[in-house]
Amino acid sequence: MNSAFRALALLLAPAFTAAAAVVESGTLDLRIAGSFDGGVVSTLDVSGVSGPIFRLEVGLTLAGDPLGANGDLYVILSSDDPAAPYSVLLNRVGRSATMTAGYGDSGMTVRFADDAPLGDIHTYRMTLNGSHAVPVAGLSGTWSPSGREADPELVLGTSTRTALFSNFIGTDPNTRWTLYLVDLLDGADTRLVQWSLDFNPVAVPEIPAMPVVATIAMACFAGIRHSRRR
Repeated sequence: MNSAFRALALLLAPAFTAAAAVVESGTLDLRIAGSFDGGVVSTLDVSGVSGPIFRLEVGLTLAGDPLGANGDLYVILSSDDPAAPYSVLLNRVGRSATMTAGYGDSGMTVRFADDAPLGDIHTYRMTLNGSHAVPVAGLSGTWSPSGREADPELVLGTSTRTALFSNFIGTDPNTRWTLYLVDLLDGADTRLVQWSLDFNPVAVPEIPAMPVVATIAMACFAGIRHSRRR
């Protein structure tokens, strides 16, 4: 294949990328139990999804409680694929050396993606308000997972972020996925409302403008005629 053919193939290939596969839990309304009660587990059994995973997004809706706080929550996503480690979605958001209780806001409807435009969810108050002290009501938007594997009693904003969705890249999506949530403040009533997995989501690309395609196609045709004359 000559260089013009390669250019045409590369130009058109994104238009034929397979659509994303979304798997949702539906409405759950599960109380997130405290650490003494073992937390709460929700699973999704996935099948029939084209693999392997090259990108993952996760949706999460939590109903807040006056006694609860996002800074009390520890949330992990894992897969039964033995080649896949786990990812830490939340690990005491906002906790730092000067704010050891973490953020006091309660509840959220968010999406997670490693390349999220809003960045690290651990410091969402600073991102949105420029201050760790200014509350955020009804957190929303797309954020990158905490990724912090540190002990929830010791985790800080500076803790290493190694448990991201990149851990799932190259693994098989067709398995059981488990979301584990625990509220480290026993007695609160924060609830898991819904969660979802979005495998290999990609933006639908625009098909190139016809003059551009036509120009490259003509170059391909010219290349064929030239090679035949030789």
